[in-house]
Amino acid sequence: MCRGRRSHIPPLVEVTTNQPEFQFQHVTGTLVGFRFPDYVSGINVPGYHMHFLTEDRTAGGHVLDFTISAAEVNVDHSTSFHMMLSGEGSDFYGYDLPDDSEEGLDKAER
Repeated sequence: MCRGRRSHIPPLVEVTTNQPEFQFQHVTGTLVGFRFPDYVSGINVPGYHMHFLTEDRTAGGHVLDFTISAAEVNVDHSTSFHMMLSGEGSDFYGYDLPDDSEEGLDKAER
């Protein structure tokens, strides 16, 4: 069941134009990243996508740049990708999703 309303979601580049940026120095935490291949363009942004969470879990977010002085590295080579969409009757089908340009996505992610 679709409720028929069409909500507007702004393009990612518009949302990230005014996003706050924070710099952390001399902190310990967890850096988690994904590398998406070019063929997922349109589903996700190709390339690396990183997030950070401080050890005390009070701060973190999307990472634009980083320098690490010491690290333990773990790598998971996934061989499959499973994507689930919201079920029938959800508001998902009523959203007016933006068609983010490749240039806009690159600007927003970096």
